[in-house]
Amino acid sequence: MNARAGPEAPRLPARPERVEASDLEAGEELEQAELVGEDLSLASLAPLDLSGCCLSDVRLTAAHLEGSTWRDVRATGCELSGADLSHSRWKRVELVNCRMSGLTISDARLEDVSVTDCRLDEASFRFSVAERIAFSECVLNDADFTGARLVEASLRRCDLRSAQLSKADFSGADLGGTQLEGVKGAASLRGVRIEIDQIMPLALGLFAELGIVVEDLGER
Repeated sequence: MNARAGPEAPRLPARPERVEASDLEAGEELEQAELVGEDLSLASLAPLDLSGCCLSDVRLTAAHLEGSTWRDVRATGCELSGADLSHSRWKRVELVNCRMSGLTISDARLEDVSVTDCRLDEASFRFSVAERIAFSECVLNDADFTGARLVEASLRRCDLRSAQLSKADFSGADLGGTQLEGVKGAASLRGVRIEIDQIMPLALGLFAELGIVVEDLGER
């Protein structure tokens, strides 16, 4: 991904208003607010619409947030493992050092999203559409991208091992430095950019998908 196509940064207020978990209700529309250290695990807040908000060390473990809209949001050190953000809409969102194992963000629309040093193992991006999305140094092993569209995305120095990519569109994506061993649906990576040392792991995935058996004739 070149600089011109990279995600746009969130537009955040200089002095956001501090909000506590007890102030939030389902269907809340939160603007220019800051949440720090709040625990919203298992909360049913769908949809939670955020605009111009900063989240720091917030726990949203297994929270129900379906259909939420996050616009101009920065989340740092947050816990979203097992949270449901299916059918959500994200615009100018930045996630840094967040744990999101098993996150469901299927059928979502993602624009200008930057994800850095986050854990997203077993996360589901099924049938989501992303424009200008960048993952950097993220754990994405066993993630499910079935039917997702991440054209011109950037997944640099990530762990994509054993991820499900069937029927996804990664056209023009930059996968430089990303671990690709055991990916399923490797043919969906048509048109991506990789580095020389990634050729063999990706080739093995393609061989397996095509049913190609590599034999060592010297053992016969």
